Amino acid sequence: GRIAALTDTPRSAIQGLTKDVIAMSREIPISAGELAKGLYFISSSGFQGAEAMDILRVSAKAAATGLGETKMIADAVTSALNAYQLGAGEATRVTDILTQAVKEGKGEPAEFAGSLGRVLPIAAAAGVSMEQVAASMATMTRTGLSADESATALRGTIGALLAPSKQAKDA
Repeated sequence: GRIAALTDTPRSAIQGLTKDVIAMSREIPISAGELAKGLYFISSSGFQGAEAMDILRVSAKAAATGLGETKMIADAVTSALNAYQLGAGEATRVTDILTQAVKEGKGEPAEFAGSLGRVLPIAAAAGVSMEQVAASMATMTRTGLSADESATALRGTIGALLAPSKQAKDA
């Protein structure tokens, strides 16, 4: 219901998506309800149809391995795809980067995914790669910062690097 009411998904497509979600819940050990919540995040970020289902599948598989809830992973993945202007075909690579950061860092996977999503838009604007952001956050968490503190510190650092260039342009 939320997908039809609050996203650009045509009502005619909802029945097909419902069937696809139910089929996916039989294939991946994630409930149809959790998959539907993930699909809502994906649809509201601008991805539709087969692309949305591809992102959902990648997010659900990551959730099934313990990375977090499908909706949280889908939110992080779509934030990264949108920040770096990538297509749905890059969802697996984004999820792999997130998984590697969790493995190399210290902290809860769910916290990592949510925090990473806060850094990526400013990092993309500054030309900092997802891999660099993930590696930096993993390193900071290993030294004792939480993923949230790491994200705040990284945003501040990237923002400080961007600020002088704006002042220089104004001058």
